[in-house]
Amino acid sequence: KAIAVNPDWIDEWKVLMTAVQGTSAAVETKFLSKPIIAEAGTACTETYLVAGHFGNEKDAINYAQYLRTRFVRFLVSLRKATQHATRDVYSFVPDLPLNQEWTDAKLYKRYGLNKDEIAFIESQVAEHDSELFDEVGSDETEDE
Repeated sequence: KAIAVNPDWIDEWKVLMTAVQGTSAAVETKFLSKPIIAEAGTACTETYLVAGHFGNEKDAINYAQYLRTRFVRFLVSLRKATQHATRDVYSFVPDLPLNQEWTDAKLYKRYGLNKDEIAFIESQVAEHDSELFDEVGSDETEDE
């Protein structure tokens, strides 16, 4: 079958997020799964949400790193009441230029957050581990 929805995205780099993440808001402090970078020439099913599509790999990586910040995950937490991560949960997340890597420190400065606001965000949102991306297919073996 032909891809009927957003076929023009096939030839672009994409950042995918799982459509379902987390268990209970009371214990979940990461709020989002690790992003998946999908190369140009790929498509996905409804298991994933295309968080963004880009003309090059660097912009996709910068966007994935942006999604991993505590700042973004805090904004998502304000909209995410269940394990489902629909497009709506990203509605408070600002669109920023992707010509640079965004860190929490840069975002806190850009939006003028004070020490108390930063401390609150960091008390509510757990730090992700240092690995930006999950290894996709790392446990699969190649056919010989």
